[in-house]
Amino acid sequence: MKTELSPKELKALDIRSERQLLQEIIDKVLSMKTWNEKKKIDMLLFYDHTLHDNLDIKNLTSAKREVIRRSKMIYKGIKIIDKTLGDSFLQLQDEV
Repeated sequence: MKTELSPKELKALDIRSERQLLQEIIDKVLSMKTWNEKKKIDMLLFYDHTLHDNLDIKNLTSAKREVIRRSKMIYKGIKIIDKTLGDSFLQLQDEV
């Protein structure tokens, strides 16, 4: 799995960018014909990790809420691949 993100991916994961950009990269991962389900889920989780990794203790509550909203978008993408796993992530996110 690649570990460096493209400029478009980095921009989409910036919480100041439009959510539509994130949806586009999620859709791109989901449409990859040459990737198996595990690789797609791994990439989506890497995006989620990157979102959370950019937060720190000094971030505003609004920024933290935006990361949670974007994580839910990613988890809904995972749910398309694996319903049980996606539902688990979404349920855990709702408990936060």
